[in-house]
Amino acid sequence: MPRSAAVAPTLSNDQLRELLSLVKDADSVELKLTVPESQQHSTVTALGLDPLEAQLRQVDLLRHA
Repeated sequence: MPRSAAVAPTLSNDQLRELLSLVKDADSVELKLTVPESQQHSTVTALGLDPLEAQLRQVDLLRHA
């Protein structure tokens, strides 16, 4: 199956304001991402995560034909 370039979804200014208002008093925010194995290191780096402090989890998905 050919790989297609991922397109990052963007938020409008209003959506970003709403998101920030919802999390402003939060102690933490949990991100759930699906990242190809080949891109995991660069994703962690781009997000500025400390892998020793983050709670990284890997889930293996079963694909049915």
